[in-house]
Amino acid sequence: MLKGFKDFFYLHRGEQRAVLVLFASIILVYGILIFSAQKPAVVAVDSTGFNKEVKAFLREADSSRFSANRKNSSKGYYSGYNNANYSNGYSNSYKFKPLTPFPFDPNKLDEKDWMKLGLPNRLVKTILNYRSKGGHFYQKEDLQKIYGLSQQQYSILEPYIIIAPKLRPIYPLKTSVIKAPVHIVSLNSADSAELDGLKGIGPAYALRIIRYRDLLGGFARPEQLLEVYDLDSTMYEVLRPSIRVDPSQIKKMNINSCPFPALKRHPYIGYYLAKAIADYRVKFGKFRSIEELHLLKGVTPAQIEKLKPYVVVSE
Repeated sequence: MLKGFKDFFYLHRGEQRAVLVLFASIILVYGILIFSAQKPAVVAVDSTGFNKEVKAFLREADSSRFSANRKNSSKGYYSGYNNANYSNGYSNSYKFKPLTPFPFDPNKLDEKDWMKLGLPNRLVKTILNYRSKGGHFYQKEDLQKIYGLSQQQYSILEPYIIIAPKLRPIYPLKTSVIKAPVHIVSLNSADSAELDGLKGIGPAYALRIIRYRDLLGGFARPEQLLEVYDLDSTMYEVLRPSIRVDPSQIKKMNINSCPFPALKRHPYIGYYLAKAIADYRVKFGKFRSIEELHLLKGVTPAQIEKLKPYVVVSE
């Protein structure tokens, strides 16, 4: 039995080597495990959120610092912002040298003399720019409108401001032209010389007017001049203020006794109406009124009205 146990546990040389290697491996692995257990474990941490919070904090700090600096730097400028002329803020932001005033006209002073007063270059340019765009100082107080000029500076300069009155342009007085009285010519009595003296009327027109007047027996209305050959409305408008008509000077015809040749020469009667009048007198006798002319064939009421100033009915 003992021999059997011995045989069971008996190992050949190769098996012995394998067992040693196995034991050595077990001991090595065990040692590594013990060493790893004693070393503190490294835990991975996500730092993205933390980094964002740090950056936001830094930005906020920078912004607060910038706002504080800006507020402090502009405090002096805006302390006078409520002033209507915005001058206090300007003067608080800059320290001006003392003014050296002398009598001056702000409308005529050039850049060099403005600088002599002690005003800063920036303020001088503002004044000159105001004037170049048509600005004008009409009274001392107008200088206070200049942006940047403080009340203290104005108070110092005010006694020295001299503003010359702005001269208004002098226009020549309108003189009334006395027109010569218009020479009035009576169309029914004027001779050729008087008519020739009218504006626009020469010898030829004067002769035509007289011939037409003689045919009519006289003018009853000024516009009858338009019936004169070649005398147009333009010429008539020129003549109208210088002419007058007296209907009492018209030479009238008696249609009951005027012979046929004389009747037919009248511009408003002509051959056919003259013959009708002569025939009526032969057949019916004398006309008792001018209105009886309407009994003649072809005679219109307009023709009768036109003839009334030139004809009469008598025994």
